[in-house]
Amino acid sequence: METWLSDSRGVAWWREYADVIDSGYEELIALESQASRITAANSSVIPGLLQSQDYARATMTSSAFVPDPDDSDALVHVRSLRQRILYGENAVEFTAAIGAALLHIETGGRSVLRGQIEHLLALTDLPNVAVRVVPFTAEVGIYVGGTSLLDFPDAFDPSVVHLDHHNGSVFKDGDRDIKRYRRSLDHILKGALSVGESRQVFASRLEEL
Repeated sequence: METWLSDSRGVAWWREYADVIDSGYEELIALESQASRITAANSSVIPGLLQSQDYARATMTSSAFVPDPDDSDALVHVRSLRQRILYGENAVEFTAAIGAALLHIETGGRSVLRGQIEHLLALTDLPNVAVRVVPFTAEVGIYVGGTSLLDFPDAFDPSVVHLDHHNGSVFKDGDRDIKRYRRSLDHILKGALSVGESRQVFASRLEEL
């Protein structure tokens, strides 16, 4: 893990925010910065790497654990900085399955949700980002909470699963765990709409808003 505690440029920028992020969050950011591919599924909230700033702030202020306002601003900024891995020459390949209900839960209000959906449309213009909606009619379940599988470019670096829930987060890197969660994510994605179909859902929802 020590070899991953800096980004691909050797800069551990998140250490400047050590007063507002815990060790688990620091570990996640470090892993994300080194990953070549991330596959995620979430039915509770839009994944952090896909959140607009307003949506990110709304998720924090609506939480049961509302941070200090100054900390909230810093945490929103950290979330924005995390998203830099989606851009550039060495951008991570990111695939996310999100529950359709998230497009109807007006976290932060209707205008915030609208901005978030517009943000999803913009992100799916990127060739390395795929956001796929799991529709209400899907015959597959989707996780309560968030699950991310991180793969790395070096074949000798083991994949890591990150499980996010309201009580905190857990990392798993055992072979059996990796195989189990990879199968589960593949199963969820088989029941999800394609990227093109999902973009149509985003556009239709925007018209409703």
